[in-house]
Amino acid sequence: MKRLLHSVFIFLFVSIGNWGIGFAQAPQAINYQAIARDLNGVEIGNQNIGIQINIRTGSSSGPIVYSETHQATTNAFGLYSLKIGRGVVGVGNFQTIGWSSGNQWLEILLDKNGGTNYISAGTSELLSVPYALYAEKSNSPGPTGATGPAGSNGATGPSGANGANGQNGATGPTGAAGANGQNGAPGATGLTGPTGAAGANGQNGAPGATGAAGSNGPTGPTGANGLNGTTGPTGANGQNGLTGPTGPMGPTGSSSSSNAWALIGNASTNSSTNFVGTTDGQDLVIKTNNAERMRISQSGNIGIATTTPDPSALVEMNSTNMGFLTSRMNTTQRNAIANPANGLLIYNTDCDNFNYYNGSQWINMNSGISPAVPGTIAGKVSACPLTKGETYSITPVIGATSYTWTIPADAKIISGQGTNAILVDFGNISGNICVTADNQCGSSLAACLPVLLSLPPQSPTAITGISNVCSGQNSVVYHVSPTYFATAYNWTLPSGASLGSANGLDSVVVNFGSTSDNICVDASNGCGTSQQICNYITVNTIPDTVSSIMGPAAMCSGYQTNIGFSVNPVNGASSYTWSSSIGDTIRSGQGTPSVSVDFSNVSGTVCVTSDNVCGSSPQVCHNIAQGGGANAHVINWNGASDFDGYSIGISPVYNVSQLTTSFPSAFAHSHGGYLTLFIDLFDANTGNWVNVWSQVICCSSQMSMSGINVVFPTLGQVTAINVYSNPGQAQTYHGWTGSDAFTLYGCP
Repeated sequence: MKRLLHSVFIFLFVSIGNWGIGFAQAPQAINYQAIARDLNGVEIGNQNIGIQINIRTGSSSGPIVYSETHQATTNAFGLYSLKIGRGVVGVGNFQTIGWSSGNQWLEILLDKNGGTNYISAGTSELLSVPYALYAEKSNSPGPTGATGPAGSNGATGPSGANGANGQNGATGPTGAAGANGQNGAPGATGLTGPTGAAGANGQNGAPGATGAAGSNGPTGPTGANGLNGTTGPTGANGQNGLTGPTGPMGPTGSSSSSNAWALIGNASTNSSTNFVGTTDGQDLVIKTNNAERMRISQSGNIGIATTTPDPSALVEMNSTNMGFLTSRMNTTQRNAIANPANGLLIYNTDCDNFNYYNGSQWINMNSGISPAVPGTIAGKVSACPLTKGETYSITPVIGATSYTWTIPADAKIISGQGTNAILVDFGNISGNICVTADNQCGSSLAACLPVLLSLPPQSPTAITGISNVCSGQNSVVYHVSPTYFATAYNWTLPSGASLGSANGLDSVVVNFGSTSDNICVDASNGCGTSQQICNYITVNTIPDTVSSIMGPAAMCSGYQTNIGFSVNPVNGASSYTWSSSIGDTIRSGQGTPSVSVDFSNVSGTVCVTSDNVCGSSPQVCHNIAQGGGANAHVINWNGASDFDGYSIGISPVYNVSQLTTSFPSAFAHSHGGYLTLFIDLFDANTGNWVNVWSQVICCSSQMSMSGINVVFPTLGQVTAINVYSNPGQAQTYHGWTGSDAFTLYGCP
């Protein structure tokens, strides 16, 4: 029988995985994936579920600083996804959670039916990744770490494509002059502009500011070139051409030859005095083709294709048709960089993504071509504490070169780390087994499998079900409440009984035989078996049959009331069911061994069965004859003259309720003291003598018994009369003589 914890500790299980926070601004949400399972570890697939997320601070039972709810639908494997921080908020504000203080705990609560009857599935401490949210609010970088040792040079990569043409180099030395061609006609000389005033020579030392240049006069048109002749051997230098007009001269600085900077290279330089730059608080401008290409501002900001580099930027580049091209290399070349600086950036051509160095390792700035997330982890979802050598594995991931496994805190990976299968020795702590697929370009998100370490279950608390059954009774249900961690329930039955349902469940159906004994059950799982609990079951049979019914065999004619019938109690009977002929009425005692019956004026029967919960015995009946009407039955008394007691048998008289006497002679005695004279009737229906009259006689007197008239409760069947005295001394008593008689009123 499947159950939930989650129903109940309904116990439901989840796996934490796929936490993701990107670069730039924190997204104010945390990706969360999990697999919903029941207590037997079976995935809850294709089902709407309700989830409550609690963030607790300080400990797993600390106060809730944030709470939200979600609705999700699991896939066929029980997997569901959500974003923590984007649910229906119940408590707190996600943006104000104190990530910077650390020690935050995530509690997951589930309702497998999609409602709000949540059951806790466990609490886990949030570790490194979620606290990246704190970085959104921090502007102070940490100190730069020490430069690591240089790595060895990697193999030279293939030649890259030719880059764009570089700027023209400095003009080389002038070669030997060729033969002069024919002179063209000289052009007209342009007007000479006014000569600027010569500046005074400054003192030796730092050059003075350069004066403004005078404007040049317009240049006359150039004459057409003559035809080039055939190049002959190099001859002597031709005559110099006409010298053009001289432009205005600016102020002359120091003429020290030690400050000269040659365009063909320099030697014996001193960086404090030999440099290219400015000393007057002006920007340094670099031009090509008479157009500004780069500017270094007086404060050191470098601008490329901009004349106003931003003061906050060390380098600013400005273009709408060109980009920034960083160093491109493969992974081997990257790893060969000696002592990479913290923050060094390259483009990895193996992974097609940017890498930066964080002071200890190269980090991928985006997913690039990292391996895909591994598939479902194969292995046990529950185990016993201290279990050894459990195997967990995944199908190999395309593109992965290694795998990184993580396990619960006190478990150990015995072998297989780095491969797609591991052997694990467990401790005493439950938790997730997770794995990422890795290659030189990075690692996938983690796939996780929750593993619950179970102790042997406790004994069930009580067996519910009836404790009295009938022999051969079928389909009797017995049940125990589910026990935490139990995966099976083992039932044992009385001899001759059998199960009408599968063993191993918390409810069973029992078919009984005829033997009374214990029904017992224990709880078990892969870690052990609890002690049994038992209930004693009494198996009952139908009761014995009564031997006979005691009561009158005949009735006087007419309606007779309150006539008694009885049986001796029998084994196994809990009640008795009486019935009588049509027209008769059971006055009282139904269900007991004795009843009173009112009879109609017909012959009939009185019947009885002995009963219990298992059924009734065969019926036993007592036939009753209907006699004549009630009348006087005279019984002559021929008693002895000396006696202390005398009985006579008579023909049965039924329903006797009155006695009269006719004794002409007196009764004498010589006892000298008191004695009592008795008349008893024998009731054959009950087997008892019943006293109906007595009289005390004193002092040797005589007593007449004539005229006695006694009315008494009805006797069923009178068969004898007894007359006697107490004390009894036959030699002193003298009885009656003559025509003495008793008269009984009843029916024959």
